[in-house]
Amino acid sequence: MDLPMLLITTSFMILFSFFGYRISPHREWKNTKPRFVWLPKYEVNFESSTQEIYESLKLNGYIKVPGKRNLFKRGKVYGDFSAKHILLHVEVFEEDTRFTLSAGSFVLFDTGDLWRASADILPNKHP
Repeated sequence: MDLPMLLITTSFMILFSFFGYRISPHREWKNTKPRFVWLPKYEVNFESSTQEIYESLKLNGYIKVPGKRNLFKRGKVYGDFSAKHILLHVEVFEEDTRFTLSAGSFVLFDTGDLWRASADILPNKHP
């Protein structure tokens, strides 16, 4: 395969992964750590008050996105591949007592780091 075709194929695969991540549905968060998840985005139901969730988000380094009512973020797009440093978005749905967690750009797979980031938001829950 020549270099231009390789570059085109690689670019297409990156774009396909990026848009695939954007349109893929959130997976229901379970209390057991997964071994491997493709295109990880989690939807987490919680039993505590939304105020406790907001406090937990603040303690975990999330900041409110200006102009968005229940959207929080932490991290940055570039740099380390660790879930502690990548850009994560959390949207809280008060009326449904749930929140969603997803990467700001895209993540191809999860071996438990994003699952753990979701678990860290839940107050008094340490699976």
